[in-house]
Amino acid sequence: MNLISHLEGHSDRVWQVNWNPSGDLLASCSADKTVKIWKAAPEWTCLETLQGDHTKSVRGVTWSSSGELLATASFDGTCVIYKVNSFEGVLTLEGHENEVKAVSFSYDDRFFATCGRDKTVWVWETDPDFEYETVAVLSRHTQDVKCVKFHPSKNLLASGSYDNTIGIWEEEGDEWVCKDMLVGHEGTVWSLAWNGDDLISVSEDLTMKVWRFEEERFRQHKTVSGVHSRQIYTVDHRNNLTVTGGGDDSVALYSNYQVLNVYQNAHGMDVNSVAINPVDSLLASASDDNTVKVWKLDDFE
Repeated sequence: MNLISHLEGHSDRVWQVNWNPSGDLLASCSADKTVKIWKAAPEWTCLETLQGDHTKSVRGVTWSSSGELLATASFDGTCVIYKVNSFEGVLTLEGHENEVKAVSFSYDDRFFATCGRDKTVWVWETDPDFEYETVAVLSRHTQDVKCVKFHPSKNLLASGSYDNTIGIWEEEGDEWVCKDMLVGHEGTVWSLAWNGDDLISVSEDLTMKVWRFEEERFRQHKTVSGVHSRQIYTVDHRNNLTVTGGGDDSVALYSNYQVLNVYQNAHGMDVNSVAINPVDSLLASASDDNTVKVWKLDDFE
């Protein structure tokens, strides 16, 4: 893992980074209330700064599966949907009682999920005219919901919470139902990633767990510990590579869930987010040190 670009421009901690589906644009969101769009052409530059739509920290950012939309989640209790061709905010979603922590589009962009401090997960049905409709408010968690992640090819949704559990939600008919609440972590579940039908979770308890769908439910398949010395905030996966980042300022790489290397001091402060490029051998990371870094991953295809 070799550093190829150190992106500066945010004036406060960077909460999340996410690549668009074609891998040529990188979005970052920050406590400075902005979202920045970065592009390598040929030097890494800030293409757009989205500001003025949120009044508090922007905690989450994600692209639609088509790459045509960008969505944000903010501590101001709202989500904003942007058209990527103009980076114009075309819809503001309200409903959560307070901070919204994360957003996710389904694989076919039919659904959009949000989660927040109010202990709920909301599922919205999308609409080409941007009249999104709330189809479910899911409330099995007993504490702040930190993350939501749709399955890459099914209408299946996972959520992670401050209550140490993971919710598994699925569309059945016209309803979204709780299929399971996964218990095993001993601290906040901060981030989730899918590897096919495997679900990967990372936690305040310093572990990464792999949950495998077996005998009609998700069961603990593997627990990896001893890699990070402080809580693990973020995880991403592509092909056989898994990447985590945490409060120990480090980034760790795994192959088939076996640790390959740990890059100490990858950032000067907590690593809040890692994202593997969907096309190229690149990794982006975001930190409390107000910066985004882009890394080249050697021998990764």
